[in-house]
Amino acid sequence: MIDKRFVRPLLTALFVLGVATSTVATAGEANWTGFYVGINGGGDRGDTTWTNPKGHIDPGFTGGVLGGQFGAQYDINHLVLGAEFQGDGFFGNSGTVTCPNPAFQCTEHVTSEFMATAKVGYAFRDLLPYLKGGIARTYSEGSATPTTPGFDDAKWHDGLVWGGGLDYMIRPNLVLGAEYLHTNLDTQTYGTVCCAYDVSGHTDSFLVHLNWILSPREEHHVPLK
Repeated sequence: MIDKRFVRPLLTALFVLGVATSTVATAGEANWTGFYVGINGGGDRGDTTWTNPKGHIDPGFTGGVLGGQFGAQYDINHLVLGAEFQGDGFFGNSGTVTCPNPAFQCTEHVTSEFMATAKVGYAFRDLLPYLKGGIARTYSEGSATPTTPGFDDAKWHDGLVWGGGLDYMIRPNLVLGAEYLHTNLDTQTYGTVCCAYDVSGHTDSFLVHLNWILSPREEHHVPLK
């Protein structure tokens, strides 16, 4: 489920970008074809579910995100297709609750995420709304303290990622954008046989990014045959 706290800033960013495009004069059609590199940052919220025969708990977490991305896209008469690789580090993304055994405190700490996605969008001159989806790997640490006889463990979670955003071409080779991403975390087992938990969950991220298009094409959109 999308966290409602992310809806307002996302809509605000989209509105600001939309106003910007309506107030900046453009000499011609923008061309989105090219390779690009960039940086991103923002906020993240997640929920995990820990289960074992004694019960279940739901540690939640919020924090910041900082990372980078690179990719390529091709502009075919306003239809823009692309692929992107992204890596992000998380800071402050941890949550602690009382374990089913009240003698322990259970903590989930998400530290990093890597994703490969496909993108499809439709360009309106300097404005490009798009959807994206693909696969993600998320690294998370889980612990039950005190760690003796509890545990301190870490796992990679695989899952699907999907979302969308809006890009605005400030200059022919510089793009400012905002996007929302939802990532699923598959089930992994944390801990030892005596104290094991099956852990799954999801994250919701709101990010802003700045991309530099490498060697943008001079011509405009590729005409359809």
